[in-house]
Amino acid sequence: MDRLSHRPAEVFVSPHQSSSQSTQTDRHRSCTNRLARRCAVACTLLAGLSLSAVSGIASSPPAGAQAAGAPPDYAAETFGDPWDYNNPQDQIVLEGQQTVGLQNAQIGGGAFRFDVSGPSYFHFLWGGYPDSTPTNRDGALNPVDTSRFNRLVMKVTTSQYTPAGIRWYSCENIASCEGGTAVTLLEGTHVYDIPLGASTAGSLNWGGRIISMRMLFAPYSATHVDVDWIRLTNGSGPVDEWTGPTPVIDDPDITGGTDYATLTRNGDAWDFSEATDYLRLDNAAGGISNGQLAATNAGPVINDPGVTLKMPVAFKGDDFHRATVTFVNDGPFSLQDKVGGGSNARFMWRIAGTALRKDGLHNQVSRDLVIYPGQNSLTVDLKTNPSVDVVDPRHSGPKVGWAGQMIEMFRFDPNEDRGARSFRVDSVKLADDDAGETGFSIKLHDAIPGSGTTVSLYADTDRSGFDGTPIAEGVDLSSGSATLNWNPPAGTKGMFWIYAVATRSGATARTYATGPVRIGSAALGSYQFGPGVGGPFSQINVGTPATVPAPNAMALTAPKKTPKVKRPAAIIKK
Repeated sequence: MDRLSHRPAEVFVSPHQSSSQSTQTDRHRSCTNRLARRCAVACTLLAGLSLSAVSGIASSPPAGAQAAGAPPDYAAETFGDPWDYNNPQDQIVLEGQQTVGLQNAQIGGGAFRFDVSGPSYFHFLWGGYPDSTPTNRDGALNPVDTSRFNRLVMKVTTSQYTPAGIRWYSCENIASCEGGTAVTLLEGTHVYDIPLGASTAGSLNWGGRIISMRMLFAPYSATHVDVDWIRLTNGSGPVDEWTGPTPVIDDPDITGGTDYATLTRNGDAWDFSEATDYLRLDNAAGGISNGQLAATNAGPVINDPGVTLKMPVAFKGDDFHRATVTFVNDGPFSLQDKVGGGSNARFMWRIAGTALRKDGLHNQVSRDLVIYPGQNSLTVDLKTNPSVDVVDPRHSGPKVGWAGQMIEMFRFDPNEDRGARSFRVDSVKLADDDAGETGFSIKLHDAIPGSGTTVSLYADTDRSGFDGTPIAEGVDLSSGSATLNWNPPAGTKGMFWIYAVATRSGATARTYATGPVRIGSAALGSYQFGPGVGGPFSQINVGTPATVPAPNAMALTAPKKTPKVKRPAAIIKK
């Protein structure tokens, strides 16, 4: 069982004060072993760059190097948003899920504030749910590079002395892959500097693929806690709240480029501005209202509502595979299979030529998409390797997947509530990768803009290592945003991951684009379409029973493993 030690961790603790950033240099990662496979493109990527909305080309640090100054920040690099609690997205507050045992929890005034009176915790990095599709900020989609980030620094205020701890995990089923260390929180405001290494709580030492982290509390009595900021970083010396440049690449991105509906429906996207955007609504009642599809779960079976999109022709899944949906589900959050539960969505599709079955199992069913209260915007790459990985393992029908298939029906199920839950779908997009035959317009911005910011861009052949080839250096980003028209020489072909390295006042941050860009190889206009799929009364689109037996409601919760606490005989303070 988990046990918090009363012994203060061997960490640096000091009353918080605004400290200057130390001077240090991050180890430059060698790319010698990868040069052979990159040499075909390395000599061509710098050429043919034109700039718009930017000015000034100057020197830049080497690819992947950190300028002298502040050490890097995981959240700023990965999400374009540090854990400074100035943004509600910095922490999901759901009791029994990402938070356990916290009372009066809220984000406000630049801090995460709550009360604890017994064993409790919150995940500042949430790994995701087992067997679901990781999305957005889930750690399973954004694992920590433990070779670069091995130090946790945080500013915390507590109303009294409180034993606490940090835990880290390498899987979503956290009970079987846990490591951690103890921390003693002193009364008042302090900065805690915690080296991450050998585990003293659980068998998992810091290293490898870490996807989840949480902070635990074992207070002696009711205690108020304010978490001002958390930084996952490296190096040594004083560390303060991240205020450095925070580059975000807006295009290319995970949502992709050419949209199937816009391309095949004469410019008419699935934006639910008119009833012709969707073909049918199953297990729900509603219609178009104020640019949304507004509906409520209804009969014949109050469960598994589905929105089948209007498709004029079948398409090749390899061409259009980035599914993005923006929607709202009203009501509470629960993953239980009951009235008021079913806070999970999914996609469904049918492969062209699939024989219809009375039991409805001719459709492919995606893994769960866990949804949260309020607005949700989720993107899923349905093209997986192997193809079957995208299919829910609990689906009873044949499991084929998306990649390499012709798709003749596409449906979105916004929830799996057995009650009359209302929902509103704003838009659905099914897109190709971002692509350009001879070049691409790269767009980026600084999430924490400031004067004197410069940024350099690089093209990599994978989304790892920050060891790509420069394509633009020392671009002025002081205005907060920039557009760079990258035009590599004729003949450049392949899939590239763009990343940015931004520097300001000695602080450096870098980030990859969330999606790749394809250059050359008939990048645009080479799509393969199948026959028309007919109108609303065609056999293809109406032959499905209204109740498709998709796996219903995950009925999962985050493990509620809370620590047993042994009160110390004496309180030791530093």
